[in-house]
Amino acid sequence: MPGQFLTGRAAATALATICSIGNLGGVISPLLTGLVVERTGSYYLAFAMESVILVLGAMSYLILVGEISPLQWTNKALERKVAICDV
Repeated sequence: MPGQFLTGRAAATALATICSIGNLGGVISPLLTGLVVERTGSYYLAFAMESVILVLGAMSYLILVGEISPLQWTNKALERKVAICDV
């Protein structure tokens, strides 16, 4: 998505930020699971908690993103994109 709205360094920065935030889940989830299992002695609460987080994430995606449709490029936008690629 950043490449459709941004170019050059701005697109690279946006993509790096999105990937970094996305990778936080891969770090935090096992840590959180381990802490909950260590304190409770059971995986039930850890997986129940992560299931709630998953459902909240899916609901927020559906609410925040809304309908997804193809972009309708104007001739001016296409000309700008071609000019950037030619540089």
